[in-house]
Amino acid sequence: MVGDILEKQQDELQLVIFDMDGLLVDTEHVYNDGWLYALNYFDVLIPNDLVKKWASYGLPQINDELIRYTGSHAITQLIIETREKYFLNQLYAGKVDIKPYARNILIETRKKFYVGLASSTLKKRGIEILEVLDLLKYIDCPVFGDEVKNLKPEPDVYLKVLAKTGINPINAIAVEDSITGTIAAEKAHLATILVPDSSFPELIKEIPKNVVNVGKDLSILFEVYEKM
Repeated sequence: MVGDILEKQQDELQLVIFDMDGLLVDTEHVYNDGWLYALNYFDVLIPNDLVKKWASYGLPQINDELIRYTGSHAITQLIIETREKYFLNQLYAGKVDIKPYARNILIETRKKFYVGLASSTLKKRGIEILEVLDLLKYIDCPVFGDEVKNLKPEPDVYLKVLAKTGINPINAIAVEDSITGTIAAEKAHLATILVPDSSFPELIKEIPKNVVNVGKDLSILFEVYEKM
Protein backbone atom coordinates (compact mmCIF):
# COMPACT_ATOMS: atom_id res chain seq x y z
CA MET A 1 0.00 0.00 0.00
CA VAL A 2 2.72 2.47 0.97
CA GLY A 3 4.76 1.51 -2.07
CA ASP A 4 1.98 2.35 -4.51
CA ILE A 5 1.68 5.90 -3.23
CA LEU A 6 5.31 6.61 -2.48
CA GLU A 7 6.55 5.18 -5.78
CA LYS A 8 4.69 8.04 -7.44
CA GLN A 9 6.60 10.43 -5.16
CA GLN A 10 10.08 9.00 -5.61
CA ASP A 11 11.30 12.08 -7.45
CA GLU A 12 8.79 14.42 -5.81
CA LEU A 13 8.73 13.90 -2.03
CA GLN A 14 10.30 16.97 -0.47
CA LEU A 15 8.89 17.28 3.04
CA VAL A 16 8.17 14.91 5.94
CA ILE A 17 6.05 16.43 8.73
CA PHE A 18 6.17 14.80 12.16
CA ASP A 19 3.87 15.11 15.13
CA MET A 20 5.78 15.46 18.42
CA ASP A 21 4.00 14.19 21.57
CA GLY A 22 3.67 10.41 21.54
CA LEU A 23 5.55 10.10 18.26
CA LEU A 24 9.00 11.66 18.63
CA VAL A 25 8.87 12.12 22.40
CA ASP A 26 7.33 9.82 25.02
CA THR A 27 5.45 12.59 26.78
CA GLU A 28 1.89 11.30 27.03
CA HIS A 29 2.27 9.15 30.15
CA VAL A 30 4.14 12.01 31.89
CA TYR A 31 1.37 14.43 30.93
CA ASN A 32 -1.18 11.97 32.30
CA ASP A 33 0.75 11.52 35.56
CA GLY A 34 0.97 15.31 35.83
CA TRP A 35 -2.78 15.75 35.50
CA LEU A 36 -3.41 13.06 38.12
CA TYR A 37 -0.89 14.71 40.47
CA ALA A 38 -2.45 18.15 40.04
CA LEU A 39 -6.03 16.90 40.39
CA ASN A 40 -5.12 15.00 43.54
CA TYR A 41 -3.30 18.04 44.96
CA PHE A 42 -6.46 20.16 44.63
CA ASP A 43 -8.82 17.31 45.62
CA VAL A 44 -10.63 17.33 42.27
CA LEU A 45 -12.19 14.00 41.32
CA ILE A 46 -12.22 13.22 37.58
CA PRO A 47 -12.41 9.62 36.30
CA ASN A 48 -9.02 8.28 35.25
CA ASP A 49 -10.46 7.01 31.97
CA LEU A 50 -11.49 10.55 31.09
CA VAL A 51 -8.09 11.96 32.01
CA LYS A 52 -6.45 9.39 29.72
CA LYS A 53 -8.53 10.69 26.82
CA TRP A 54 -6.94 14.09 27.31
CA ALA A 55 -3.89 12.69 25.49
CA SER A 56 -5.75 13.44 22.25
CA TYR A 57 -7.26 16.77 23.41
CA GLY A 58 -5.94 20.28 23.01
CA LEU A 59 -5.53 22.50 26.07
CA PRO A 60 -8.73 24.51 25.34
CA GLN A 61 -10.79 21.29 25.48
CA ILE A 62 -9.09 20.20 28.71
CA ASN A 63 -9.61 23.66 30.17
CA ASP A 64 -13.35 23.44 29.45
CA GLU A 65 -13.62 20.01 31.08
CA LEU A 66 -11.72 21.17 34.14
CA ILE A 67 -14.06 24.13 34.54
CA ARG A 68 -17.03 21.79 34.20
CA TYR A 69 -15.72 19.64 37.07
CA THR A 70 -14.28 22.36 39.31
CA GLY A 71 -16.80 25.11 38.59
CA SER A 72 -13.92 27.54 38.94
CA HIS A 73 -11.69 29.32 36.41
CA ALA A 74 -9.19 30.08 39.18
CA ILE A 75 -8.86 26.46 40.39
CA THR A 76 -8.66 25.30 36.78
CA GLN A 77 -5.74 27.65 36.12
CA LEU A 78 -3.96 26.45 39.28
CA ILE A 79 -4.39 22.81 38.18
CA ILE A 80 -2.94 23.61 34.76
CA GLU A 81 0.01 25.48 36.28
CA THR A 82 0.70 22.66 38.76
CA ARG A 83 0.61 20.06 36.00
CA GLU A 84 2.99 22.20 33.91
CA LYS A 85 5.47 22.46 36.78
CA TYR A 86 5.23 18.69 37.32
CA PHE A 87 5.99 18.03 33.65
CA LEU A 88 8.96 20.40 33.52
CA ASN A 89 10.42 18.87 36.70
CA GLN A 90 10.18 15.44 35.06
CA LEU A 91 11.72 16.76 31.83
CA TYR A 92 14.75 18.26 33.55
CA ALA A 93 15.09 15.19 35.77
CA GLY A 94 15.61 13.11 32.62
CA LYS A 95 12.32 11.26 32.96
CA VAL A 96 10.94 12.23 29.53
CA ASP A 97 12.37 9.93 26.88
CA ILE A 98 12.81 10.09 23.14
CA LYS A 99 10.69 7.47 21.37
CA PRO A 100 12.54 4.50 19.83
CA TYR A 101 14.33 5.38 16.56
CA ALA A 102 13.23 9.04 16.73
CA ARG A 103 16.68 10.64 16.65
CA ASN A 104 18.01 8.34 13.95
CA ILE A 105 14.94 8.75 11.77
CA LEU A 106 15.14 12.53 12.05
CA ILE A 107 18.80 12.43 11.03
CA GLU A 108 18.06 10.14 8.10
CA THR A 109 15.04 12.17 7.02
CA ARG A 110 16.98 15.43 7.03
CA LYS A 111 19.58 13.93 4.68
CA LYS A 112 16.89 13.54 2.04
CA PHE A 113 14.03 15.95 2.75
CA TYR A 114 12.89 19.02 4.66
CA VAL A 115 11.72 18.11 8.16
CA GLY A 116 8.54 19.73 9.45
CA LEU A 117 6.85 19.51 12.84
CA ALA A 118 3.10 19.93 13.37
CA SER A 119 2.32 19.85 17.09
CA SER A 120 -0.70 20.92 19.12
CA THR A 121 1.47 21.71 22.15
CA LEU A 122 2.31 25.29 23.09
CA LYS A 123 5.39 26.72 21.39
CA LYS A 124 7.27 27.59 24.59
CA ARG A 125 6.90 24.07 25.99
CA GLY A 126 7.47 22.39 22.63
CA ILE A 127 10.73 24.25 21.99
CA GLU A 128 11.87 23.52 25.55
CA ILE A 129 11.20 19.79 25.15
CA LEU A 130 13.04 19.63 21.83
CA GLU A 131 16.01 21.64 23.13
CA VAL A 132 16.38 19.58 26.32
CA LEU A 133 16.27 16.36 24.29
CA ASP A 134 18.56 17.83 21.61
CA LEU A 135 16.08 17.27 18.77
CA LEU A 136 15.31 20.81 17.65
CA LYS A 137 18.40 21.01 15.42
CA TYR A 138 16.97 18.30 13.15
CA ILE A 139 13.73 20.18 12.43
CA ASP A 140 13.61 22.77 9.66
CA CYS A 141 10.08 24.06 10.14
CA PRO A 142 8.33 23.59 13.51
CA VAL A 143 4.76 24.81 14.02
CA PHE A 144 2.95 24.68 17.38
CA GLY A 145 -0.61 24.89 18.60
CA ASP A 146 -0.56 28.50 19.76
CA GLU A 147 0.64 29.63 16.32
CA VAL A 148 -2.65 28.68 14.65
CA LYS A 149 -6.35 29.32 15.19
CA ASN A 150 -7.60 25.72 15.40
CA LEU A 151 -5.94 22.62 16.88
CA LYS A 152 -6.08 19.07 15.56
CA PRO A 153 -8.28 17.47 14.24
CA GLU A 154 -8.43 20.68 12.21
CA PRO A 155 -5.57 20.94 9.68
CA ASP A 156 -4.20 24.36 10.66
CA VAL A 157 -0.78 23.24 11.98
CA TYR A 158 -0.16 21.15 8.87
CA LEU A 159 -1.35 23.90 6.54
CA LYS A 160 1.01 26.37 8.23
CA VAL A 161 4.01 24.04 7.76
CA LEU A 162 3.09 23.68 4.09
CA ALA A 163 2.67 27.45 3.72
CA LYS A 164 5.97 28.25 5.45
CA THR A 165 7.92 25.78 3.33
CA GLY A 166 6.03 26.54 0.12
CA ILE A 167 5.71 22.82 -0.56
CA ASN A 168 2.59 21.30 -2.11
CA PRO A 169 0.88 18.53 -0.06
CA ILE A 170 1.38 16.09 -2.95
CA ASN A 171 5.11 16.48 -2.30
CA ALA A 172 4.83 15.90 1.46
CA ILE A 173 3.85 13.19 3.90
CA ALA A 174 2.77 13.30 7.56
CA VAL A 175 3.80 10.94 10.35
CA GLU A 176 1.28 10.69 13.20
CA ASP A 177 0.63 8.66 16.35
CA SER A 178 -3.10 9.39 16.78
CA ILE A 179 -6.32 9.27 14.81
CA THR A 180 -6.97 12.89 15.78
CA GLY A 181 -3.69 13.93 14.19
CA THR A 182 -4.26 11.69 11.18
CA ILE A 183 -7.62 13.34 10.52
CA ALA A 184 -5.89 16.74 10.67
CA ALA A 185 -3.34 15.57 8.11
CA GLU A 186 -6.11 14.17 5.91
CA LYS A 187 -7.87 17.54 5.93
CA ALA A 188 -4.58 19.06 4.75
CA HIS A 189 -4.56 16.51 1.88
CA LEU A 190 -1.48 14.73 3.22
CA ALA A 191 -0.74 11.04 2.91
CA THR A 192 0.08 9.76 6.40
CA ILE A 193 2.11 7.04 8.08
CA LEU A 194 0.48 6.09 11.40
CA VAL A 195 2.63 4.93 14.31
CA PRO A 196 0.21 4.51 17.25
CA ASP A 197 1.58 5.66 20.60
CA SER A 198 2.32 2.50 22.57
CA SER A 199 2.00 4.45 25.85
CA PHE A 200 -1.67 5.20 25.21
CA PRO A 201 -2.90 2.82 22.54
CA GLU A 202 -6.03 3.98 20.79
CA LEU A 203 -8.87 1.69 19.86
CA ILE A 204 -8.61 2.17 16.12
CA LYS A 205 -11.96 1.19 14.67
CA GLU A 206 -11.43 2.68 11.25
CA ILE A 207 -8.18 3.88 9.71
CA PRO A 208 -8.57 7.11 7.72
CA LYS A 209 -8.16 6.78 3.96
CA ASN A 210 -5.04 8.94 3.87
CA VAL A 211 -3.04 6.37 5.92
CA VAL A 212 -0.58 4.62 3.61
CA ASN A 213 0.99 2.41 6.25
CA VAL A 214 0.81 1.59 9.96
CA GLY A 215 3.97 0.79 11.93
CA LYS A 216 4.62 -0.38 15.47
CA ASP A 217 7.41 2.20 15.79
CA LEU A 218 9.29 4.79 13.76
CA SER A 219 11.54 2.17 12.17
CA ILE A 220 8.76 1.82 9.58
CA LEU A 221 10.22 4.95 7.97
CA PHE A 222 13.50 3.18 7.28
CA GLU A 223 11.50 0.68 5.24
CA VAL A 224 9.71 3.51 3.44
CA TYR A 225 12.96 5.26 2.54
CA GLU A 226 14.46 2.03 1.24
CA LYS A 227 11.62 1.84 -1.30
CA MET A 228 12.43 5.29 -2.64
